[in-house]
Amino acid sequence: MQCPEGSLFSIVPQGSSNAYTSTLGYGYKCYQSFSEVTDDIAQVTFWGVFSSYSLPTTAVPFLIELHQPGGTPGAVVTTVTANLLGVNTGQLLMGSYQIGVFTVDVPATTLPAGWLSVQFQSSPTFFWLNTLDGAGFPGMQNITMLPERLSMCLGGSPEEVPVSNWALLLGIGFILIFAVVSFRKVI
Repeated sequence: MQCPEGSLFSIVPQGSSNAYTSTLGYGYKCYQSFSEVTDDIAQVTFWGVFSSYSLPTTAVPFLIELHQPGGTPGAVVTTVTANLLGVNTGQLLMGSYQIGVFTVDVPATTLPAGWLSVQFQSSPTFFWLNTLDGAGFPGMQNITMLPERLSMCLGGSPEEVPVSNWALLLGIGFILIFAVVSFRKVI
């Protein structure tokens, strides 16, 4: 399980042995801190499992928020509520729970450091997957610091491919040649 290519910040799920409840109906919301993001955040990826052991077969509602930095999550900067369909990674947590990866586009947000929160808005219970990869960047559940980090990636906007002037002229030239050849066949 890897972060998408070109991610701005990555905490990949490795050695995952636990997951933390982050479900509105049970009053839990989890947060993961980040820093050193050098471009606008435009995509969020995270991993998790459900108490039903398998992933829902239809898209389900999540609240995704980007918060200001600090020792705990600061003010909300960006909020997205989206119906997401988890993709089965083929991996199991604790030998029983299907691990899903979820990806959502968010409005481009300039936030070099801060906190990401992910909260499931329905049932069954959702658990955000932990990771034993790396150190630093604490995670939280409500107001409690977690002993592990939570798996997530922050992605930037897709790079626009510039079209050079010569390519435009070449395209116009081909159109003109095609038009002349087609016109000659008609006459």
